[in-house]
Amino acid sequence: LVSGFPPKFVGVCIVGIGISGVISNCIGIITQAALSETYTGENTQSKIFYSVAGGVIVVTAVALAFFKFNNFALRHVPEYRDAAVVRSQRELVKEGPSTNNPTETSPLQGVL
Repeated sequence: LVSGFPPKFVGVCIVGIGISGVISNCIGIITQAALSETYTGENTQSKIFYSVAGGVIVVTAVALAFFKFNNFALRHVPEYRDAAVVRSQRELVKEGPSTNNPTETSPLQGVL
């Protein structure tokens, strides 16, 4: 998804992947140290760990859903750019040709 971004942003994503690995291991270590090693303690550990992981996944999915409306993403992610063109063309078909302006504008005029 980020391969089309400038190198600065790709580097930030790579660093973010490393940081997320460190954070998830820290959460695992903290829950393991805080709770006992009985069946109930380990059950609670797993519930905490996977609840936090599930929450992160939900937040990421919501962010990704809104990502396709971001102008920066529309410029750099080909899939989103193509979808924006198709969406703009559908709107042009619904509205019909403009009578005030005889020249048609680019579907991505406001984006690029």
